[in-house]
Order: sequence, then structure tokens, then C-alpha cells
Amino acid sequence: MRHVGETGVKPVLCRNCNHETMIESWKPEYPLDDRSGTFERKGRGMKNLHDLSPLSCDKGVLFACLLDRGSQANVTPRRRTRHLVRAVFSCLVLAILTVTVALTPAVAAQSPAPALSSECHVHGAEPFERCAALTSNTWPARMAAAARALNWLHTQQQPDGSFGARTADAVYIIGRAGENPDGPAWQPGSASALDALQSQVPAYLTDAGRTAKFLRAVAATGQDVHHVNGVDLVARVSNYYNPSTGLYHPGHLYYHTLAVQSLRLAGQPVPAPAVSAILNLQHPTGGWEWRIGGPLDEVDTTGLILETLPLAAVPITSTTVMSAVNFLATTQHADGGWSLNATGATNSNSTALALAGLLTAGRNPLAAPFVRGQETPLSALLALQAADGGFNFMATAAGERLMATLDALDALLRPYPGDVLPPARVFLPLVARY
Repeated sequence: MRHVGETGVKPVLCRNCNHETMIESWKPEYPLDDRSGTFERKGRGMKNLHDLSPLSCDKGVLFACLLDRGSQANVTPRRRTRHLVRAVFSCLVLAILTVTVALTPAVAAQSPAPALSSECHVHGAEPFERCAALTSNTWPARMAAAARALNWLHTQQQPDGSFGARTADAVYIIGRAGENPDGPAWQPGSASALDALQSQVPAYLTDAGRTAKFLRAVAATGQDVHHVNGVDLVARVSNYYNPSTGLYHPGHLYYHTLAVQSLRLAGQPVPAPAVSAILNLQHPTGGWEWRIGGPLDEVDTTGLILETLPLAAVPITSTTVMSAVNFLATTQHADGGWSLNATGATNSNSTALALAGLLTAGRNPLAAPFVRGQETPLSALLALQAADGGFNFMATAAGERLMATLDALDALLRPYPGDVLPPARVFLPLVARY
């Protein structure tokens, strides 16, 4: 079985290069670490984490998502005092928030929401928040599935801390889930997942796509993207740029898009021609292909591009974005999912990439026109989760399960319209964080 991004269709680079994305109104908040030197070690690098995941410890404590506090043997009285102050402050803020939330229904009842179109965000640009009125709260089901998938992910980690060629993807997802890839939970032996990532630099940085995956992984974990085992990942990605073509890769649009996305997630500027190159390669159908100038219309690259364009300041109301959204609507299967193209069977990778792209583009994937009877893209994705928590590539073929699970987690960990989060989670990290 050949996957886009895998040997046989493209050089080895997983197509589950899924991405921290955000609605246009959200701005990248990865503050670049101003520390010099190499990685800040062992449980200290998560403080700059900005992620969109409801599981994130940056937003609260859930399941086993407790910040790795590292060794506390050397905690000084001054630090204990700081912890106590933060705990008291957290309790006070939490009490205020609880009262506010309790009063919210009464206030909301006096202010009915304006009417929404039946195809929220598909042909227009209604605020993402208003689309939630069309959607039930899927947060509990998604987080339960994500927790099972993360538990399965532990079983795939190798004794050296790595996930093989998927290490950068795994570290990216672990960071986005709010967990510390340098903590004991992700250290099966003497090396953590973050150690393994560092050890693969620079050997794995063989092209713009792979280097971009390492850049976004380091950014997601709050580490210094300019000092990774002696390599400046920002400079390394930037060095692949060809100003005469506007491309970071001469033959692969997927790789080029990854480069643009990773730079933006790291808070770095992207040359305007690099964005124009993506726009100019869109097909009349609204889709894209992974090859530069290729004639195929495929879901995976289209989803990735939809995730990336808002990061590059392309309005979600633009013709480009709306055409891409309509392309996904026309290629969706009856079970709510997607395959690489309109004729294949639903698979988890394509479905996850399409979901992530739609959410980034401000569309509601749980409302028309993405509902097929009782099925939605989310239900199609969850149907591919196996009993052990990992995701299968297709219902009839397990395929490359690690890639499928990482892609699925990327889609599950994003905010959805209709999400209702436990209010206490917002401030709990203040107690745990140094």
C-alpha cells in the first residue's frame, strides 16, 4: 500500500505532516526562546508551549496531562513561596470564573443568538463562534479517543526514545497534547522523545519537508528553534528557498507547504512569493496535487494547504480558500470521510487532513454540507480507531498505523464548534508550572 509522502509515490516523508493551525483571528503565539545554547533540558521547556489542543496542559489538567515537574529535590523556600502564591491566585481566579460561568446561562437567555445560515462558513464568513450553535459538544468523545490514542502511542516508542522516522511527527503531537516529550512519561530508557529528536539532527534534515517537520516539532515544545544540536532550524529551512521560483522545494508542493507552515508556526516571516506559489498552483476544481504542476486533485495536499494559508495571512473568505472548501465538500464520501481522491475508500489520514484544513479555514465540519445522513467527518475518523487505541489506515487495512494515529490525533486535538470545556482547567497549570 502506497501513501502520499511515502516511498513509491514521493520520497520518504510522511503525509501526516499535520500542523498546528488556527482560525484567522488566532495569531501564532510561539514566543521564540531567547535563551542561547542548546535545548533547555528535562521538564523545563514546556513553558512557551502554545497549542490549540483542549488536552493542553497550557490550558489545564486532563487525564495524565500533568506537567512534568522534573526533580524537586532542589526546590528552594523562595520557589515554594512562588508556588504557594500561584496556587492561591489560581484558586481566586477559579472562584471568579466559576461564578461567571454560573451566571452566563441567565445572561445568554436574555440575548438570543442571531440566525445562522444552514451552511455555516461554507459560502460565507460567519464568525467561527456562531457556528457552534449548530453543533453539539463533541469534546468529551474526542478527548476520550485522544487519550486512548496517546496511550497507544506510548507502546510505539522505541527503547532509544524515538519513533523511528516518525519521531518529529510524534514529538509535535506530544507537545500539542500538552505533554512534555522530555519528561519521564516519554522516557522509556535513558533517552526521552526529545532526546531522540535532537539525536536525529542533522542527519534527518535531508530536504525542506523533513526539516520543516523538525522545526514545527521543536516550536511546539517551546524549545529554542535556533539551537538544536548545533543547527538553526529556521535558517536551515530558509536555505531551501529559491527566490527565482518562490519555492522551498523544486518538485513537491507538499514539502513546500510544510516549509511555509513551519516557519509561521515558529513565528518567522515567509516571503510573499512563497505564498503566491501555492495560490497559483490551485486547480480550477479548488484542489491541489503534491507535485508541482501535477494534474491530480487530491485531498491530502488540499487539507494541508488549507491549514497553512491562514497562517500566511490569506483570508479565510478569499476565493482560494472557499474554492478549496468546496472541493472538499464535493470529494467527501457517503460515510463522512475522505480518501486521497473521490474514488477511494475512506482513510484516516485523508479524513484527518481534511478535518484540520476545514477547521483552520473557519468552517464547521460537523454541519452542512459536510454531514452525510447521520455521519460526519468526525464520526468517520473515530470509526477507524481500533480497540487498542491506535487508528487504522482504512477499515479494511491497518496500513501504517503510527502515521494514521498521529494524523488522527492532530485532528482530534483541535478546537471544534460547540466545544464546552471544563472551566477549572484554564487556571490549574498556574499551580504546577515553575
